[in-house]
Amino acid sequence: MLAGGGAKGAAHIGVLKALEELRVPVDIITGTSMGSYVGGLYASGQSAEQIEGYLTTVDWYSGYRDQVDRSDRRLRDKEYEDRYQLNTDLGVGWGTLKTPKGVVQGQGMLRILRQTSGNPLAMDSFDNMPIRYRAVASDIVELEQVTIDHGYLVDAMMASMSVPGALPPYEIDGRLLVDGGVVNNMPVDLAQDMGADYIIAVDISSNYKDQEEIRSFLDVGGQLSNFLVQRGTVEQAQLLTDQDTYIKPEVGI
Repeated sequence: MLAGGGAKGAAHIGVLKALEELRVPVDIITGTSMGSYVGGLYASGQSAEQIEGYLTTVDWYSGYRDQVDRSDRRLRDKEYEDRYQLNTDLGVGWGTLKTPKGVVQGQGMLRILRQTSGNPLAMDSFDNMPIRYRAVASDIVELEQVTIDHGYLVDAMMASMSVPGALPPYEIDGRLLVDGGVVNNMPVDLAQDMGADYIIAVDISSNYKDQEEIRSFLDVGGQLSNFLVQRGTVEQAQLLTDQDTYIKPEVGI
């Protein structure tokens, strides 16, 4: 069970490497936000070392840029912009989304996810992956948790990682989805529902800021968001049994 935590997602790698060294079998992976990315790649058969390479070498900031080379965009997006003469400099603007629903959304991040995952074909069920997998996202309209258990792996990871304010909502099956951290940042219950007998929960959520660290409106918003994430994380941690393992790595971010 891999929790969300942004750039601190590299901490998941250390846990996965330890499991590999100890030859501990992993049968189920549930993840939120960056945990859904690391977990999705691992569930698809990639090693912890391979994923670590992506986290340390990929230009992740390019995933949050509006402009994407035409060669990196989907065919249907290129056809759409040619037909309607759209400007492809789309994405997040100052206080607004610059992209209409259903056109080019977060193409920079999608490019990274496709390249690092190998862009696998859609699946009827993520149970058919080498390791059974689920990603958690939030429905921004219905304000509820959405568990993504089928379709394109890239879509599942993208929806779970679409942090409001940094990436636009990602549409899957007519639902506008964003980062799953607010609704369930550490989906222990989901792993239990999937039949996990023994759960290793890796919590990389952020600590609260001290008063001197709150210097802007963004800091205030981040503190409030973190409050919701932490509250849900505590609730999920309480579901763990004595035979389960809870890990909160010391990270410096």
